[in-house]
Amino acid sequence: MFPFLPHIEALTSTTPGDAEAAQELQIASRENPEQVIPILDGWLASKLALVGRDVTEIPWFEQLVGRWRGNDRHAFEGRGATLSYDELHRATARRASAWRAQGVKQGSTVCICRPFGARYVVDLLAGFRLGACVCWAPSLGEPYERRAVEAFGAEFVSAEPAAVRRLGPELAAALLVDEVPAELVPEAEGAARYSRQDSCLGVLSPKAAENDSAGRERLAWEPAWLDCESLQRAVARDAASLWRLRPGDAVAAPGFDDARHQPGLLLACLLAGATYHHVAPEEVARRTPRLQRRWRTFGVRRATLEALVERGSIDARGVDARGVDASANRAHGVVVERWFRDLEEEWDAELWTHFGRSFEQAPLLRAVLTDPALGGVVAATECSRDVYDNVVRIALGVGFAVAPLEGAPPDAGRGLLQLAGSSASPSVLLSELRGERYRYLGTARPRRAGAVYPRELVTEAVSTLPGVIGAAVVDVPRGGERAGVSFGLVVFVRASADWCQERQRRTQQELEGFLREVLAPELRPDFIECRPSLPRLDDAGAVDAGWVALQRWRGRLRQKSELRVFRELSSLSGGAV
Repeated sequence: MFPFLPHIEALTSTTPGDAEAAQELQIASRENPEQVIPILDGWLASKLALVGRDVTEIPWFEQLVGRWRGNDRHAFEGRGATLSYDELHRATARRASAWRAQGVKQGSTVCICRPFGARYVVDLLAGFRLGACVCWAPSLGEPYERRAVEAFGAEFVSAEPAAVRRLGPELAAALLVDEVPAELVPEAEGAARYSRQDSCLGVLSPKAAENDSAGRERLAWEPAWLDCESLQRAVARDAASLWRLRPGDAVAAPGFDDARHQPGLLLACLLAGATYHHVAPEEVARRTPRLQRRWRTFGVRRATLEALVERGSIDARGVDARGVDASANRAHGVVVERWFRDLEEEWDAELWTHFGRSFEQAPLLRAVLTDPALGGVVAATECSRDVYDNVVRIALGVGFAVAPLEGAPPDAGRGLLQLAGSSASPSVLLSELRGERYRYLGTARPRRAGAVYPRELVTEAVSTLPGVIGAAVVDVPRGGERAGVSFGLVVFVRASADWCQERQRRTQQELEGFLREVLAPELRPDFIECRPSLPRLDDAGAVDAGWVALQRWRGRLRQKSELRVFRELSSLSGGAV
């Protein structure tokens, strides 16, 4: 059973209608759960001027872009690219016309293979304009993109022409051209409408996992398809209840994960008529002029926060409870109303506390837990002035259960968060508190900021190099202020007759350089070890990661690397020595 709990922070004071909806949701969540979604949809429709539940088709593109035309308000601002809502409407019209001439129609599946930016935004919305189901293969490196495109099985691919060389010649027939001769472009048509159950977005959740033959967790490549009704509800809930966006508001999240956070934030901004700013982390450290504005919501990661606190790169001020500027810095002109962080990122409570206390007026802080397979944020801490708090409420209208841990009594008060309709593997560990609140305790299995580490992808990539016998990823717990788990790559190589420590160092540097070329920073291992010895292989012929972890922990791998006999044996084939 998946009950609903209302996250009612934004439904308590702004208007009488909000207070009424909050009361209805509280009653329905306890007495009549099947009415929670209709009540929520009704409130969101009135709050954001969306079509009601009585309308069978959703004008998704018109709600995101079309209705905001006629002013000079910006929809997207990135490095070297700015799009107003008018410009975005015209750009998507041209892109949609070109795609239509190449066969894209309502119901087609289009996979975008571009970095997150202005061209991605135009592609995404052009697909929505045509009524297509749009997928995205994030730019996380050639191996990841190849697997993502295969997983989606898209009819069409939008990418630069060079992608054919990177992703394979089989994409040539499916590759869309951005511009076609004018005589081949059909006459402009209005934006398509989706039926409520039509799939309009496909995602690969970095939280979806499966077990291999040895019981180790690996990334699952099964896409999640979001229907238009569910996506609209998730995006509208974030815009109205979580971020409380208004037309013209500015939002940014420098350094946040492209696959998990950026698309949901972008859609929430567009649905509310706000502006999404794609800001790079280095821009925060350099105090670029783009930051000199009032921000409705600004996300910080640990690296960004360290730049803010240690370097003093940006002197922002919070606002008081009424939204009045609290001594906004006149020199830099930066005002942030609400700061947020990723609840799943390895965090430093002391640093966050110092940050919160560095303001003349305590800022509004919150942490969020996202699930891209459900379209956005699924749990969040209250938006308050508490400097550090991991107590969360489940988002409005999200069905969930907290399953007891295996072997633990049912009343243990802690368990794994299971979300209705999500493809993510249950890993988030919660402890139940009073008042429909839960404390976030981390993940039950080793994760990197909540995401499954793609072990198989990394080992397959490095195993293609000459001289590499095999590789395995090991999990190494670490303590201190950065307590968590490090993911290390142990590579077994053949040793030549002149092998020495200098040669080993150069080989390790070559491996690191190769991984920098083929994998994005989000997928690279925390450290690499090069070992000139033979590994043990499992029944499938792959390196036995369990054996590697045990041998490494005992110091045996290093000992074997220093003995000549094991180095000479590494040029042979066979099992472990």
